[in-house]
Amino acid sequence: MVIEAKVKFELDEVQKLQFQNVRENEGEQEAFYFLEELIMKEIDLAEFVQIEYKDKK
Repeated sequence: MVIEAKVKFELDEVQKLQFQNVRENEGEQEAFYFLEELIMKEIDLAEFVQIEYKDKK
């Protein structure tokens, strides 16, 4: 089964600065991982906008 979920998550000012610093100093891929980790930690605050699932056959 494949599940695809899109979330809407708003960064506060501190998180925005952290993201910008990571992106400028470490690059786009590290910035993506930073956001992924942040959202995983705060998933209870995320609003699911769209969820899809498909059975792999």
